[in-house]
Parts: sequence; C-alpha cells; structure tokens
Amino acid sequence: MVFGGVSRDRFQINDNTLWSGEPEAGNNPNGPQILPSVREAILAGKYEEAAVLWKKMQGPYSARYLPMGDLWLNFHQEEKEVKAYRRDLDLEGAVSTVSYTYQGVQYQRESFVSYPDKALVIRLKANKAKSITLDLSMTSKLKSTVSARGKDVLSLVGKAPVLWLIGITNLNRWFMIALRERG
Repeated sequence: MVFGGVSRDRFQINDNTLWSGEPEAGNNPNGPQILPSVREAILAGKYEEAAVLWKKMQGPYSARYLPMGDLWLNFHQEEKEVKAYRRDLDLEGAVSTVSYTYQGVQYQRESFVSYPDKALVIRLKANKAKSITLDLSMTSKLKSTVSARGKDVLSLVGKAPVLWLIGITNLNRWFMIALRERG
C-alpha cells in the first residue's frame, strides 16, 4: 500500500504467506443455510440480530494475516514550501505517482508492484541533478531485525508471532530493498 506524502512516504509491505497460524480451510459448511436468515433480518431492520447470525456463518478462527512491515522514505523537505502537490493512481497501469515542486525543483515518485517478479518498484525523479536526498528505513510490528547489506541493500527479516511462540524457527519472512542510481 502506498500512503504518499512529501517529506515522508510510507509503503506497507505484505506477503500473502505471512500468517500467525497454520493453513486451515476456515469455511463454515452451514454458512449458505444461515445466509437467508441474515438477509431477512437486514431487510426487517433488525441489524443486531443480523450481526449475531452473520457471525454464525464464519468458520473457525485459525490465523491472522499480518503485514510484514513498512518501508519509509524520509526526504527532509519542508511541506509548507511545497507547490503543485499531486497524487495520482493510474488504474490501467497500476502505477501510483506523487509529484510536486520544492525550492524550484520538480520531483516525481512513481511506484508499482510486479506480482510475477514479487517486487515493489519505486522510481524517484527530479529535473535537477543531485537533488534527491533521502533516508530509508524499515519497521515492523513483528519480531524482526533490519540490517544493511553493503551500501545499496537494506533487509528486514521477521517471524510471525505464533511460529516463534511454538518454537518453529525456520520460517523466516524477509524483504530487501536494493538501490540503483542513475544520473
């Protein structure tokens, strides 16, 4: 997920395999029989009754999906000095864009996720050379560590809570940020 912003931007990093428990079907086989009663209660304006019935449609609790962490881009720019700020989401191309002018320099940040490559791509541009300065950081609410690998890779390794609570230690989840500079 892209949050946007000028001086600070946040990208939430997720992985569809990061759960706090074990894979489990989770469907209630009686759900389809309960659905007509839920609909009737809603149409009758009995919303509390509908909520109670709806909960009976749910399957057993098995696990929670957890976000892996956040990638933070800190640009050290005063937001009150920004002009022509614009956020855009191109639904056909699945590209998020943030653009603005700061101290006479035009900045643009484009991002997209490639499912086949399992990659978040962020492109930073400015119309003046050497004007992009930022700090990168990663955080997570999971038990995790962040480390630098050389001068152009930042890595976060973490575990889902139930996995390390029950002693399974070989199911680490990680993401890495690789930096490439052009121009």
